[in-house]
Amino acid sequence: MDLPAVTPENYYSPEMNMAYMGSTQFKAFEKCEAAALAELRGEYTPPTSQAFLIGGYIDAWFSGELPLYQAQHPEIFKRDGTLKAEYVKAAEIVARLQADELYSMLMSGKKQVIRTGFIAGVPFKVKIDSLLDANTCNMIANRWPHTAAALGFCDGAIVDQKIMRDTAEVWSDEDHCRLPFVEAYMVERAWNGEDMNMSATALSQAVNAMAESVENYIRENASPDVTGGADAPDETETSPPEITELPEPDTSSMRYIFDLAGCLSSDSRPKLEARAEEISTRHSCGVYVAFVDDYKVYSQGGDVYEGTYRFYHDKQLGMGDGRDGVIVLLSMQNRKYAMFIYGENAAYAINEYGAEQLEGRFLGQFSDGNWYIGAAEYLTACDEYLSLIHI
Repeated sequence: MDLPAVTPENYYSPEMNMAYMGSTQFKAFEKCEAAALAELRGEYTPPTSQAFLIGGYIDAWFSGELPLYQAQHPEIFKRDGTLKAEYVKAAEIVARLQADELYSMLMSGKKQVIRTGFIAGVPFKVKIDSLLDANTCNMIANRWPHTAAALGFCDGAIVDQKIMRDTAEVWSDEDHCRLPFVEAYMVERAWNGEDMNMSATALSQAVNAMAESVENYIRENASPDVTGGADAPDETETSPPEITELPEPDTSSMRYIFDLAGCLSSDSRPKLEARAEEISTRHSCGVYVAFVDDYKVYSQGGDVYEGTYRFYHDKQLGMGDGRDGVIVLLSMQNRKYAMFIYGENAAYAINEYGAEQLEGRFLGQFSDGNWYIGAAEYLTACDEYLSLIHI
Protein backbone atom coordinates (compact mmCIF):
# COMPACT_ATOMS: atom_id res chain seq x y z
CA MET A 1 0.00 0.00 0.00
CA ASP A 2 1.37 3.42 -0.98
CA LEU A 3 1.55 5.87 1.88
CA PRO A 4 0.29 9.45 1.40
CA ALA A 5 2.80 12.27 1.22
CA VAL A 6 3.18 14.30 4.40
CA THR A 7 3.22 18.10 4.04
CA PRO A 8 3.23 21.01 6.52
CA GLU A 9 -0.45 21.57 5.74
CA ASN A 10 -1.61 18.00 6.44
CA TYR A 11 0.96 16.90 9.03
CA TYR A 12 -1.52 16.95 11.94
CA SER A 13 -4.57 15.88 9.95
CA PRO A 14 -6.59 12.80 10.98
CA GLU A 15 -5.64 11.12 7.69
CA MET A 16 -1.90 11.49 8.33
CA ASN A 17 -2.27 10.43 11.95
CA MET A 18 -4.01 7.27 10.81
CA ALA A 19 -1.38 6.56 8.15
CA TYR A 20 1.70 7.32 10.26
CA MET A 21 2.73 6.82 13.85
CA GLY A 22 4.39 9.73 15.66
CA SER A 23 6.07 10.23 19.02
CA THR A 24 2.93 11.80 20.52
CA GLN A 25 0.77 8.89 19.35
CA PHE A 26 3.34 6.38 20.54
CA LYS A 27 3.22 7.87 24.03
CA ALA A 28 -0.58 7.97 23.92
CA PHE A 29 -0.78 4.27 23.06
CA GLU A 30 1.71 3.51 25.84
CA LYS A 31 -0.61 5.27 28.29
CA CYS A 32 -3.96 3.88 27.06
CA GLU A 33 -4.50 2.08 23.77
CA ALA A 34 -8.30 2.49 23.83
CA ALA A 35 -8.12 6.25 24.40
CA ALA A 36 -5.43 6.70 21.73
CA LEU A 37 -7.44 4.76 19.15
CA ALA A 38 -10.63 6.66 20.02
CA GLU A 39 -8.76 9.94 19.53
CA LEU A 40 -7.54 8.82 16.09
CA ARG A 41 -11.11 7.94 15.12
CA GLY A 42 -12.40 11.31 16.27
CA GLU A 43 -14.44 9.74 19.07
CA TYR A 44 -12.50 11.33 21.94
CA THR A 45 -10.76 14.65 22.48
CA PRO A 46 -8.24 14.70 25.34
CA PRO A 47 -8.22 17.72 27.65
CA THR A 48 -5.73 20.43 26.74
CA SER A 49 -3.32 21.48 29.49
CA GLN A 50 -1.92 24.94 30.09
CA ALA A 51 1.62 23.60 29.59
CA PHE A 52 0.61 22.17 26.21
CA LEU A 53 -0.82 25.52 25.05
CA ILE A 54 2.27 27.44 26.22
CA GLY A 55 4.54 24.99 24.42
CA GLY A 56 2.40 25.29 21.29
CA TYR A 57 2.64 29.10 21.40
CA ILE A 58 6.42 28.97 21.58
CA ASP A 59 6.63 26.43 18.74
CA ALA A 60 4.34 28.62 16.62
CA TRP A 61 6.48 31.68 17.32
CA PHE A 62 9.62 29.77 16.39
CA SER A 63 8.18 28.43 13.13
CA GLY A 64 6.58 31.73 12.11
CA GLU A 65 3.03 30.35 12.44
CA LEU A 66 1.86 32.49 15.36
CA PRO A 67 -1.12 34.06 13.49
CA LEU A 68 -2.37 30.57 12.58
CA TYR A 69 -1.93 29.38 16.17
CA GLN A 70 -3.87 32.39 17.43
CA ALA A 71 -6.74 31.51 15.11
CA GLN A 72 -6.70 27.87 16.22
CA HIS A 73 -6.48 28.63 19.96
CA PRO A 74 -8.41 31.83 20.69
CA GLU A 75 -8.98 30.64 24.27
CA ILE A 76 -5.52 31.82 25.38
CA PHE A 77 -5.87 35.36 23.96
CA LYS A 78 -7.80 38.42 25.09
CA ARG A 79 -10.03 40.34 22.70
CA ASP A 80 -7.21 42.80 21.99
CA GLY A 81 -4.96 39.94 20.84
CA THR A 82 -2.67 39.91 23.90
CA LEU A 83 -2.18 36.80 26.01
CA LYS A 84 -4.37 36.11 29.01
CA ALA A 85 -2.68 36.40 32.41
CA GLU A 86 -2.11 32.68 32.85
CA TYR A 87 -0.34 32.48 29.49
CA VAL A 88 1.87 35.60 29.72
CA LYS A 89 4.72 33.29 30.70
CA ALA A 90 4.83 32.12 27.07
CA ALA A 91 5.75 35.63 25.90
CA GLU A 92 8.36 35.89 28.67
CA ILE A 93 9.95 32.66 27.49
CA VAL A 94 10.03 33.92 23.90
CA ALA A 95 11.72 37.15 25.03
CA ARG A 96 14.34 35.15 26.93
CA LEU A 97 15.02 32.94 23.91
CA GLN A 98 15.39 35.92 21.60
CA ALA A 99 18.12 37.29 23.87
CA ASP A 100 20.12 34.04 23.90
CA GLU A 101 22.78 33.99 21.18
CA LEU A 102 23.56 30.27 21.53
CA TYR A 103 19.89 29.36 21.30
CA SER A 104 19.55 31.47 18.16
CA MET A 105 22.47 29.66 16.56
CA LEU A 106 21.14 26.22 17.52
CA MET A 107 17.77 27.06 16.03
CA SER A 108 19.21 28.64 12.88
CA GLY A 109 19.08 25.44 10.81
CA LYS A 110 16.39 24.27 8.43
CA LYS A 111 13.15 24.56 10.41
CA GLN A 112 10.34 22.05 10.83
CA VAL A 113 11.89 19.51 8.45
CA ILE A 114 9.46 16.64 7.85
CA ARG A 115 10.88 13.15 7.45
CA THR A 116 9.19 9.76 7.25
CA GLY A 117 10.51 6.26 7.72
CA PHE A 118 9.85 2.89 9.27
CA ILE A 119 10.52 1.71 12.80
CA ALA A 120 9.96 -2.01 13.39
CA GLY A 121 7.89 -2.09 10.18
CA VAL A 122 5.61 0.77 11.30
CA PRO A 123 5.53 4.02 9.26
CA PHE A 124 6.57 7.03 11.38
CA LYS A 125 6.58 10.76 10.72
CA VAL A 126 8.65 13.40 12.48
CA LYS A 127 9.12 17.15 12.42
CA ILE A 128 12.68 18.28 13.18
CA ASP A 129 12.76 21.65 14.94
CA SER A 130 16.16 22.67 13.57
CA LEU A 131 18.45 20.69 11.26
CA LEU A 132 22.02 22.00 11.32
CA ASP A 133 24.68 21.37 8.69
CA ALA A 134 28.36 20.67 9.41
CA ASN A 135 29.51 24.25 8.91
CA THR A 136 27.04 25.60 11.47
CA CYS A 137 27.93 22.83 13.95
CA ASN A 138 31.63 23.69 13.71
CA MET A 139 30.88 27.41 14.00
CA ILE A 140 28.91 26.82 17.21
CA ALA A 141 31.58 24.50 18.64
CA ASN A 142 34.30 27.09 18.01
CA ARG A 143 32.24 29.95 19.46
CA TRP A 144 31.05 27.96 22.50
CA PRO A 145 33.73 25.34 23.34
CA HIS A 146 31.53 23.55 25.88
CA THR A 147 29.33 22.39 22.97
CA ALA A 148 32.25 20.73 21.18
CA ALA A 149 31.53 17.31 22.69
CA ALA A 150 28.18 17.26 20.91
CA LEU A 151 28.81 19.36 17.80
CA GLY A 152 32.56 19.61 17.20
CA PHE A 153 33.07 16.46 15.17
CA CYS A 154 29.88 15.80 13.24
CA ASP A 155 28.43 16.35 9.77
CA GLY A 156 25.13 17.76 11.03
CA ALA A 157 22.85 17.76 14.05
CA ILE A 158 19.20 17.55 15.05
CA VAL A 159 18.10 20.19 17.55
CA ASP A 160 14.92 19.31 19.41
CA GLN A 161 13.40 22.24 21.29
CA LYS A 162 11.98 21.45 24.73
CA ILE A 163 10.32 23.81 27.17
CA MET A 164 11.07 22.70 30.73
CA ARG A 165 9.06 23.60 33.81
CA ASP A 166 12.23 24.76 35.57
CA THR A 167 15.92 23.89 35.89
CA ALA A 168 15.89 22.82 39.52
CA GLU A 169 17.41 19.47 40.43
CA VAL A 170 14.89 16.61 40.60
CA TRP A 171 14.75 13.96 43.31
CA SER A 172 15.28 10.40 42.05
CA ASP A 173 13.84 7.57 44.15
CA GLU A 174 15.99 5.10 42.24
CA ASP A 175 19.29 6.93 42.81
CA HIS A 176 18.34 8.33 46.26
CA CYS A 177 19.65 11.74 45.36
CA ARG A 178 18.83 14.85 43.37
CA LEU A 179 19.74 14.73 39.68
CA PRO A 180 20.40 17.57 37.21
CA PHE A 181 17.11 18.39 35.49
CA VAL A 182 18.43 17.32 32.07
CA GLU A 183 19.33 13.85 33.31
CA ALA A 184 16.10 13.48 35.27
CA TYR A 185 13.70 14.60 32.56
CA MET A 186 15.45 13.17 29.53
CA VAL A 187 16.12 9.75 31.07
CA GLU A 188 13.37 9.05 33.57
CA ARG A 189 10.74 10.97 31.58
CA ALA A 190 11.80 10.04 28.09
CA TRP A 191 10.78 12.15 25.11
CA ASN A 192 8.21 14.51 26.60
CA GLY A 193 8.96 15.20 30.24
CA GLU A 194 6.17 12.98 31.58
CA ASP A 195 6.61 9.79 33.57
CA MET A 196 6.55 6.78 31.27
CA ASN A 197 8.42 3.55 30.70
CA MET A 198 9.71 3.78 27.14
CA SER A 199 10.68 0.55 25.45
CA ALA A 200 14.48 0.61 25.12
CA THR A 201 14.29 -1.37 21.90
CA ALA A 202 11.75 0.96 20.32
CA LEU A 203 13.71 4.03 21.39
CA SER A 204 16.94 2.62 19.96
CA GLN A 205 15.21 1.83 16.68
CA ALA A 206 13.73 5.32 16.58
CA VAL A 207 17.10 6.99 17.11
CA ASN A 208 18.76 4.81 14.47
CA ALA A 209 15.98 5.46 11.96
CA MET A 210 16.07 9.21 12.59
CA ALA A 211 19.86 9.27 12.27
CA GLU A 212 19.69 7.46 8.94
CA SER A 213 16.94 9.79 7.72
CA VAL A 214 18.90 12.92 8.66
CA GLU A 215 22.08 11.52 7.12
CA ASN A 216 20.22 11.01 3.84
CA TYR A 217 18.73 14.49 4.07
CA ILE A 218 22.10 16.13 4.65
CA ARG A 219 23.63 14.14 1.77
CA GLU A 220 20.86 15.30 -0.56
CA ASN A 221 20.74 18.94 0.50
CA ALA A 222 24.15 19.99 1.82
CA SER A 223 26.47 22.15 -0.27
CA PRO A 224 29.35 20.43 -2.12
CA ASP A 225 31.99 21.68 0.33
CA VAL A 226 30.10 19.93 3.15
CA THR A 227 29.48 16.61 1.41
CA GLY A 228 32.94 16.21 0.00
CA GLY A 229 33.13 18.34 -3.15
CA ALA A 230 32.12 17.84 -6.75
CA ASP A 231 34.46 14.91 -7.19
CA ALA A 232 33.00 12.95 -4.28
CA PRO A 233 31.61 9.56 -5.39
CA ASP A 234 27.85 9.24 -5.82
CA GLU A 235 26.85 6.88 -3.04
CA THR A 236 23.42 6.31 -4.58
CA GLU A 237 24.82 4.74 -7.74
CA THR A 238 27.13 2.10 -6.33
CA SER A 239 27.24 0.38 -2.99
CA PRO A 240 30.54 0.68 -1.13
CA PRO A 241 32.58 -2.51 -1.13
CA GLU A 242 32.30 -4.66 1.94
CA ILE A 243 35.18 -3.94 4.28
CA THR A 244 36.86 -7.07 5.52
CA GLU A 245 40.47 -6.29 6.28
CA LEU A 246 42.76 -3.41 5.35
CA PRO A 247 46.54 -3.50 5.58
CA GLU A 248 47.91 -1.48 8.47
CA PRO A 249 51.22 0.35 8.66
CA ASP A 250 53.97 -0.92 10.90
CA THR A 251 52.77 -0.37 14.44
CA SER A 252 55.79 -1.75 16.27
CA SER A 253 56.68 1.72 17.54
CA MET A 254 53.07 2.62 18.33
CA ARG A 255 52.24 1.76 21.93
CA TYR A 256 50.08 4.75 22.89
CA ILE A 257 49.56 6.93 19.80
CA PHE A 258 48.27 4.83 16.89
CA ASP A 259 48.42 6.95 13.75
CA LEU A 260 47.03 4.46 11.25
CA ALA A 261 45.58 7.18 9.00
CA GLY A 262 48.69 9.32 8.52
CA CYS A 263 47.36 12.35 10.43
CA LEU A 264 50.60 13.17 12.27
CA SER A 265 54.01 14.11 10.97
CA SER A 266 57.04 11.90 11.53
CA ASP A 267 58.28 14.42 14.11
CA SER A 268 55.06 15.02 16.05
CA ARG A 269 53.97 11.42 16.63
CA PRO A 270 57.07 10.42 18.66
CA LYS A 271 56.59 13.52 20.85
CA LEU A 272 53.02 12.53 21.61
CA GLU A 273 54.10 8.91 22.12
CA ALA A 274 56.67 9.94 24.74
CA ARG A 275 54.17 12.24 26.48
CA ALA A 276 51.49 9.53 26.54
CA GLU A 277 53.92 6.95 27.90
CA GLU A 278 55.06 9.28 30.69
CA ILE A 279 51.45 10.03 31.75
CA SER A 280 50.41 6.39 31.52
CA THR A 281 53.36 5.16 33.57
CA ARG A 282 52.96 7.82 36.24
CA HIS A 283 49.26 7.04 36.76
CA SER A 284 49.39 3.30 36.01
CA CYS A 285 46.62 3.91 33.51
CA GLY A 286 47.12 3.74 29.76
CA VAL A 287 46.21 6.86 27.78
CA TYR A 288 45.76 6.19 24.07
CA VAL A 289 44.82 7.91 20.82
CA ALA A 290 43.98 6.06 17.60
CA PHE A 291 43.62 7.72 14.21
CA VAL A 292 42.13 5.15 11.81
CA ASP A 293 40.88 5.31 8.23
CA ASP A 294 37.56 3.58 9.01
CA TYR A 295 36.29 2.23 12.33
CA LYS A 296 34.31 -0.45 10.46
CA VAL A 297 37.53 -2.39 10.01
CA TYR A 298 37.43 -3.09 13.74
CA SER A 299 33.75 -2.94 14.68
CA GLN A 300 32.56 -6.23 13.09
CA GLY A 301 29.35 -4.58 11.93
CA GLY A 302 28.86 -2.45 15.05
CA ASP A 303 29.06 1.31 15.58
CA VAL A 304 32.14 3.42 16.24
CA TYR A 305 31.99 2.72 19.98
CA GLU A 306 32.02 -1.02 19.25
CA GLY A 307 35.03 -0.45 16.98
CA THR A 308 36.84 1.44 19.75
CA TYR A 309 36.01 -1.28 22.28
CA ARG A 310 37.38 -4.00 20.01
CA PHE A 311 40.46 -1.95 19.10
CA TYR A 312 41.29 -1.62 22.79
CA HIS A 313 40.88 -5.30 23.55
CA ASP A 314 42.34 -6.67 20.32
CA LYS A 315 45.57 -4.79 20.99
CA GLN A 316 45.52 -5.75 24.68
CA LEU A 317 45.76 -2.14 25.80
CA GLY A 318 45.63 -0.99 29.40
CA MET A 319 47.96 -1.16 32.39
CA GLY A 320 48.04 -3.24 35.55
CA ASP A 321 45.97 -6.27 36.48
CA GLY A 322 42.77 -4.40 35.67
CA ARG A 323 44.12 -3.15 32.31
CA ASP A 324 43.08 0.39 33.20
CA GLY A 325 43.04 2.80 30.30
CA VAL A 326 41.25 5.45 28.27
CA ILE A 327 41.29 5.70 24.50
CA VAL A 328 39.79 8.07 21.97
CA LEU A 329 39.46 6.70 18.43
CA LEU A 330 38.88 8.97 15.44
CA SER A 331 37.67 7.56 12.13
CA MET A 332 38.74 9.75 9.22
CA GLN A 333 36.56 8.48 6.37
CA ASN A 334 33.25 9.05 8.15
CA ARG A 335 34.31 11.70 10.70
CA LYS A 336 33.14 9.69 13.67
CA TYR A 337 34.78 9.23 17.04
CA ALA A 338 34.29 7.43 20.34
CA MET A 339 35.90 7.40 23.76
CA PHE A 340 36.25 4.15 25.70
CA ILE A 341 37.23 3.94 29.36
CA TYR A 342 38.20 0.62 30.90
CA GLY A 343 39.15 -0.49 34.40
CA GLU A 344 38.03 0.51 37.88
CA ASN A 345 40.63 3.24 38.45
CA ALA A 346 40.13 4.81 35.03
CA ALA A 347 36.34 4.79 35.41
CA TYR A 348 36.66 6.34 38.87
CA ALA A 349 38.87 9.17 37.61
CA ILE A 350 36.88 9.81 34.43
CA ASN A 351 33.17 9.28 35.10
CA GLU A 352 30.41 10.13 32.62
CA TYR A 353 30.48 13.82 33.49
CA GLY A 354 34.27 13.84 33.37
CA ALA A 355 34.24 12.18 29.95
CA GLU A 356 31.97 14.92 28.59
CA GLN A 357 34.23 17.62 30.02
CA LEU A 358 37.27 15.81 28.67
CA GLU A 359 35.80 15.69 25.17
CA GLY A 360 35.14 19.41 25.29
CA ARG A 361 38.88 20.01 25.73
CA PHE A 362 39.99 18.47 22.45
CA LEU A 363 37.10 18.01 20.01
CA GLY A 364 37.26 21.60 18.80
CA GLN A 365 40.84 21.06 17.64
CA PHE A 366 40.00 17.76 15.97
CA SER A 367 37.04 19.27 14.15
CA ASP A 368 39.41 21.85 12.65
CA GLY A 369 41.88 19.16 11.60
CA ASN A 370 44.46 20.15 14.22
CA TRP A 371 45.35 16.56 15.02
CA TYR A 372 48.57 17.20 16.92
CA ILE A 373 47.15 20.01 19.08
CA GLY A 374 43.96 18.04 19.72
CA ALA A 375 45.91 14.96 20.81
CA ALA A 376 48.17 17.08 23.03
CA GLU A 377 45.13 18.71 24.68
CA TYR A 378 43.60 15.28 25.21
CA LEU A 379 46.76 13.98 26.92
CA THR A 380 46.95 17.03 29.18
CA ALA A 381 43.28 16.73 30.15
CA CYS A 382 43.67 13.01 30.91
CA ASP A 383 46.68 13.79 33.08
CA GLU A 384 44.64 16.33 35.05
CA TYR A 385 41.70 13.97 35.63
CA LEU A 386 43.86 11.00 36.54
CA SER A 387 45.74 13.20 39.04
CA LEU A 388 42.49 13.65 40.98
CA ILE A 389 42.72 10.04 42.17
CA HIS A 390 45.77 10.92 44.26
CA ILE A 391 44.30 14.03 45.90
